[in-house]
Amino acid sequence: MTSSKGARYFLPIICTLFAISCTTTRMANVWKDTNYHGEASHVFVVANFDNPDMRHLVEEAFLDELQIYGVSAFPSYRAIPSEDKLNAETIRSKIQGLGIDSVLLTSVIGRNVPDDVLSGEAGYAPGQDLNYSYSQGYSFGGTILSPHENDILLLETKLFDAKSEKAVWAARAKISMSGPRPNLVKSYVKKIVEKLASDGLIK
Repeated sequence: MTSSKGARYFLPIICTLFAISCTTTRMANVWKDTNYHGEASHVFVVANFDNPDMRHLVEEAFLDELQIYGVSAFPSYRAIPSEDKLNAETIRSKIQGLGIDSVLLTSVIGRNVPDDVLSGEAGYAPGQDLNYSYSQGYSFGGTILSPHENDILLLETKLFDAKSEKAVWAARAKISMSGPRPNLVKSYVKKIVEKLASDGLIK
């Protein structure tokens, strides 16, 4: 009897822990410029979201996670207010004098995208020049202001070399919106930063 009561008591806890431990983020595509051999040590973090709260949440999450790897990160919201236009020219001007060597840009590029639409790692390569890569991210970013709880968003994070203004790494991942937003954001950011580390872009 005691065992049965104990099972009923611990079962919800176990289920909750299991749900938390199960990832809400699934990597879809990853690309890396094989000719790039640098490392990101001073990163300007940009979350291209129309919602200022989500932008702040994502950028702070990247700040915290990158610091674990000893990477200095600067969230863009501290330099670019939400009412200012977020574009390549603004980013270029704001990183001057900050010692920034890389720009990390995250955008929403789709919602509830079927798996067969994704091209797979071998066929995935984002734009290589600043105008294409930055403008592509900004034109798609921020299109989904209030995702529904059952939505699955497709996010893309690109790493740019600040000097050459070229994309050197990019990843797309699906994220389920079922659950508290801070936990979902942390799940995505952790996956992205771990992949940056395993691909040798940070240490």
